[in-house]
Amino acid sequence: MESGDNEIYVRPFPTGDDKCQISVDGGSEPRWRGDGKELFYLTPDGTMMSVAEKTDSGFNAAPPVTLFKTATRRFRLERGEAPVSMMSQKMVRNS
Repeated sequence: MESGDNEIYVRPFPTGDDKCQISVDGGSEPRWRGDGKELFYLTPDGTMMSVAEKTDSGFNAAPPVTLFKTATRRFRLERGEAPVSMMSQKMVRNS
């Protein structure tokens, strides 16, 4: 929250060096795809965003891509539900 808004950042583990800001106009509820090559997050208005990794060496993020508008502002993982399936490259949307 360095900008005053909730934002999404990625840092290498375990060093924590060279953080990379992922979200542009706010973001929350980040979730990695199962293979770790894509990050999903929600914007403040509930839009599902995707950020792909551009390279295999370190994390170099592509620009965020709008996927779809959701009716939620939070993932509901406590009941095993989420707006997208993060286990594969196919997208499943709960309506």
